[in-house]
Amino acid sequence: MLYMFYNDSELEKVLKEIGKRAKPSFKRFKYTEILAEGTELILGRYKSVIFIISEQEVGNPIEKFEIKIVHLEHGEQFSFGKYKYNQLIEIDTVFDENLFYNLFPAFFAELTIAKLTVRDCMQTKDYVMNKSIEIREFLKETTLNYEDYAATLAQKRDSFFVTYSDFISKANKAEVAISNAKFFSSKIGNFMFEEVSRLEFELLEVKKYSENFEKVLKELENRLNLVYLQIEVERRKNELELNRRTSAITAAAVVIEFVAVAYYSLKIWESYLPVEKIPKILSFLLLIFFTISVIILTESIGNYLLERKKGQLKVSIILLVISFSLMVILPIIYTQI
Repeated sequence: MLYMFYNDSELEKVLKEIGKRAKPSFKRFKYTEILAEGTELILGRYKSVIFIISEQEVGNPIEKFEIKIVHLEHGEQFSFGKYKYNQLIEIDTVFDENLFYNLFPAFFAELTIAKLTVRDCMQTKDYVMNKSIEIREFLKETTLNYEDYAATLAQKRDSFFVTYSDFISKANKAEVAISNAKFFSSKIGNFMFEEVSRLEFELLEVKKYSENFEKVLKELENRLNLVYLQIEVERRKNELELNRRTSAITAAAVVIEFVAVAYYSLKIWESYLPVEKIPKILSFLLLIFFTISVIILTESIGNYLLERKKGQLKVSIILLVISFSLMVILPIIYTQI
């Protein structure tokens, strides 16, 4: 008697294979349901797994188990009798629908999922291991071009995260299937518990690799954060240097503006008013006062256009009016003395 298992997506293909050898039969057990029955075979479903019980192999099953009911002098005890397991599962028991159509298909289905998923994990493990070695070699490299290095790091992190997530998803799926297989094994009386334990041991090996892969992912994250920090430091250094140069240019511009305003103000002042009548020190201080007022007003107008703040603009206008008034009034007063 063969127990053959197929993906749920292959149901139509399986139905074509069995043809008219089975008729629809909707019989439901606690864990499985029978979809079709015939004299030669039984077609059923457990969760998303299709199974066929038959003496002859049907199609291309993803996994199969062969059971033979025999009389055993010696064997492992289980709830329904005795069994021996190698390639062939020999059972000393009487036929029981609950065992053969419900518990066995559920147990074998979970065992199939666990075996295939653990096998897939072991194959994926080699690929992820090679990727992690490549990444660790890359992390040893040094560079001065932090932005290109950060872009490459981010790309490697995203790619490795997808691979790692796929690996963890498969490991979790295997863990669930093994847990379910243990449940059904204990329900049948620790039936084929050695096989379940072997898969559990293999899964522990897989998990050891997953911890190593997680460390690689964290190393990538830490290096990427460090590179981003270095980029930020470089950016701030460049900003400080730019601000320093800008400040130097601004200071030079203010000096040039001060000299230009002072020179032209003096020439205009001398052209229209008797500046020579004023004491030299007073005329000098008055010229300085007026020049500074003009520069302050220029700065205030710029700030007002940017921030729309009127306070500084009003003060600078008042200072300019006062200085200009003094430049006009004082020469007239000293002329009359």
